[in-house]
Amino acid sequence: MIIFSKIKLIKFKKIAAISCVVLLCLLLFSPLIFLSISKLNRMDNKWIFEGVSSVFEKKEYSFYNTFDLIQEIVIDNEETITIFGTSVPSLEKKGRPIALQSRNGGKNWNVLKIDLDLGVVRYKHIGDRMFLVSHLKIGDIVSYPVYMSDGNFKKWEKVENANLYDNKVSANLLEYCQGGGIKLSQNDRDWLVCGYDDELTSIHEVRILHKEKDEFSVQGSFKNKWHIWRTKHMNPSDFYVKDDLMVGLFDFQMTAGTLLHYLYYSIDGGKTWRNEKIPFFSLERLYVSENKIVVFGLSSFYGESRVKATILTMPIPKK
Repeated sequence: MIIFSKIKLIKFKKIAAISCVVLLCLLLFSPLIFLSISKLNRMDNKWIFEGVSSVFEKKEYSFYNTFDLIQEIVIDNEETITIFGTSVPSLEKKGRPIALQSRNGGKNWNVLKIDLDLGVVRYKHIGDRMFLVSHLKIGDIVSYPVYMSDGNFKKWEKVENANLYDNKVSANLLEYCQGGGIKLSQNDRDWLVCGYDDELTSIHEVRILHKEKDEFSVQGSFKNKWHIWRTKHMNPSDFYVKDDLMVGLFDFQMTAGTLLHYLYYSIDGGKTWRNEKIPFFSLERLYVSENKIVVFGLSSFYGESRVKATILTMPIPKK
């Protein structure tokens, strides 16, 4: 009995000694472990917000003290880019409509004069026309006159009974799209992309829809992007379809304030999809030429009155 007690005591001392060593190691190395986890988290956040795939050629330009609010981007070709917004307000007057245009791919920017002494509510680009919805108050009467410009954006005319809503979006979309955003193709309004989220079935996917006889139907889909876990609520910012080529700019929501940002493309009519990482932008647009995909993104820096323009260019892969 005494021998058995001695054995138990020896075992207890060994366990106690090992426990002390483990505890000491944790105390000594916990700051290092914490710093390592923090560093990995910072690196991950930097990659989420700024990371860009190596397939892109990247150019960056900055301009200052021009915009108070940027609302729309129009890309005519790889060289001609126009940005619309409101000017920085002064003590004497509120922000007014303003546009910047580059005719050399973003290297130099010139102000386009918009002769409208009105506040801007919003811009909307439809086809080759730009519509400006303004804000006018005379006494207690508030109105929202609409002005339209041609493709040169130099002359603006007031239009009556302007319909700025796309009537091609049918009611049956609720059957196929829920939880995420919806975006019509910029060049073919019979195609659209949307997000579908169903918590009960754990389905979180991107859906490509095509319209025939006033009804949309699903032509293809793929699962939401993974990071550490499956993301939810895909919101598209731009979409392009021509023949077998489909290209989209998509945000995938990880948390309330964190979005994964990707360019997705298919060269076989949506059968297979590839993706490339792009940075997070305040506003962005897609341009597709015969052999290139171009992403034009704007990043605003609060408190600096600075806007950074980023141009990402990649070749369209061959089949």
